[in-house]
Amino acid sequence: MGKTWDKNQITAIHCFGDSLTEGYGVGQGEGWVDLLGKWMKSISFYNHGVCGALAVDILDSLFEASFRLEEGEAFFFMAGTNDILTGLQLSVLERDVSRGIRSMARAIPLTLGIPPQTTANSIETGWQAAYVYERNRKDLAEYARFLRNLAEDEGIPSIDFFRGLPADDRWFTDGVHPNSKGYDKMAQLAMKVWKK
Repeated sequence: MGKTWDKNQITAIHCFGDSLTEGYGVGQGEGWVDLLGKWMKSISFYNHGVCGALAVDILDSLFEASFRLEEGEAFFFMAGTNDILTGLQLSVLERDVSRGIRSMARAIPLTLGIPPQTTANSIETGWQAAYVYERNRKDLAEYARFLRNLAEDEGIPSIDFFRGLPADDRWFTDGVHPNSKGYDKMAQLAMKVWKK
């Protein structure tokens, strides 16, 4: 089981992820982590999102940061979209994420993010080829189910952007990254989980 933590005692959340966490595709301060920093004044949010990062790299960064855990700090992890879009076998991704999350969830206050689905516009914008689009969508959906089960098994909170953010181009800039409206929606979903 994950480390028990009282969200009323949390004063800082370090968010680790890829471009979806960093806030790629919108102006500075419009990503979901930045919006939470404006909305939830009792918590300091630190954005450690890195565009293009793969799950193992993000896990490594989170693992290193966990050794510097101070009282009142918590962590967020979301990754996997880049791995799937670059063709990594889903079983390898799930193995790596499972190992990393299961070990860290027992040691640090951790929330697991579930990445959103992509849209067909991601083909036109060059994020994935047409011939792998349906396979990637299927893998992202299966990965989302895996993450929900992992969070439940470990007894840790999760933020389900896959279910909460419609896979509709009205919410995305390029079929992968949300627009301002989409990041606003992501921030609202996270706030429901983290509000005190």
